[in-house]
Amino acid sequence: DVLRTTAWLQKREGVPPLIGANMEHGAGRIIRGATVFPDALALAAVNDEKLALKQAVSMAREARAHGISWSFSPVVDLQAHPHSPAVNTRGLGDCPERVIRLAENLIRGMQKNGLCATARHFPGDGFDDRDQHVCTTTNPLSMDAWHATSGRIFKAVIDAGVHTIMTGHIALPACDPGTNRKLGAPPATLSSRILLDLLRCELGFKGLILAGPVDMGGITSQGSHVEILSGAINAGCDMLLFSNPSRDLPLLQRAVQRHILSEERIDESVRRVLALKEHLQLHQPSPSPALTDDDRTRHAATARTISRRAVTVVRDRDSILPITLGRGRQILSIQVKGASNRSLATIDECLRSSGADLTRMIAGEADLWISEDDVNSFDCILVHLLFCPTRSTARVRPGGMYMRTLSRLLSCRHPRVVLISYGSPYHGHDFPHLPTLINAYSSDTQSQKAVFDVLQGKLVPTATSPVCLDAPATLSEAWARETACRQASEEPQIPSE
Repeated sequence: DVLRTTAWLQKREGVPPLIGANMEHGAGRIIRGATVFPDALALAAVNDEKLALKQAVSMAREARAHGISWSFSPVVDLQAHPHSPAVNTRGLGDCPERVIRLAENLIRGMQKNGLCATARHFPGDGFDDRDQHVCTTTNPLSMDAWHATSGRIFKAVIDAGVHTIMTGHIALPACDPGTNRKLGAPPATLSSRILLDLLRCELGFKGLILAGPVDMGGITSQGSHVEILSGAINAGCDMLLFSNPSRDLPLLQRAVQRHILSEERIDESVRRVLALKEHLQLHQPSPSPALTDDDRTRHAATARTISRRAVTVVRDRDSILPITLGRGRQILSIQVKGASNRSLATIDECLRSSGADLTRMIAGEADLWISEDDVNSFDCILVHLLFCPTRSTARVRPGGMYMRTLSRLLSCRHPRVVLISYGSPYHGHDFPHLPTLINAYSSDTQSQKAVFDVLQGKLVPTATSPVCLDAPATLSEAWARETACRQASEEPQIPSE
């Protein structure tokens, strides 16, 4: 279906269109039968540049085989704030050097195989615990600190030749504090200081600037729709993601007629778009390269390798791993999900296939009653957590009525409880007394199978965490220091006699 649609679009248009898609997880989550790769944080846990390159090559070949020429990836934001709902498992960790090494290989692998890559989200997300789908978020760094972290990453991917950069609806007050006292510092999408002075002039980016989705709260809060469209283009954006042509083109035409936008500015962006199409050879029509069975097998093997090598045993204080599975074993499997659009069915299927007597519970918003006698009747309890970035939900940390179920469960002090996260790696902070914790970073089928093999001892994990797991505690310590300083400054001074 995707191939027929893209082929129809190519034939319909006189100038061949750029057809883009979010390929953060490969083609498999948008094209039926294509390869699903684990979330990017799993690749960061593996920390293998050759595997990053192989993943990118696989993504590019499958995308081009279906007529897709543009990927809205990789995400190169730093996971600086442990509760950032925008980055988390979508990013490549919290170390600039690791992000650079892996991102460079992802970009080269895609672009050498005909798929345009996009580094996102300039000037760098991951420092805020709010979601730019809802509001304008902030990168709070000084310019010196920015150049050493987010700026260093974007400079590296520019030097690696990335064709496009996507803006975030993220303010960088150190660069552009703004002039509107009510709205504060503007998002990068509407800031010429950030896009022209910083990105183009200082960092030397010559490629295409793509505005992040213009239907997100981080930009819609900044003015009327026509003000946002014309403001983004005047600020330096060449294309607008998720615009509505039938509605927006007349608005832009009127903006030109009223001299809000200039034709010269429009032409500048058009030239960049055409140059990118020429570079991708879209003007030379050719059938999409077909995939062979060997290609599919090789791509699936790469995804499986990343999933298996990523699984991290964060702690096993009582040495209960591996657990004994098989006929007669009573296993309680509890699923707690903040991402309702993702499934954890595979792990339970694997557990049943072992012959174990499996009891499955899904903890939702309703409080599930479970008694101490119920808990103690099981040989092992597996708690599966799935909290990862999901549009506009800001749920990367467990919270809700199901926490009552977990609290009651944990108070029973069962000796064999394993907490497994298929999303955020920071759950050890919320459950510090649980002795056994596994991070898989992704809920794809291969990651669930890898967790099963770790549980039964068929896979020996070697990965280490790609983020600092003490980060949530560090936040609390910083808050305490700030509070102490503020209180000290507010204490009344007793005049000396």
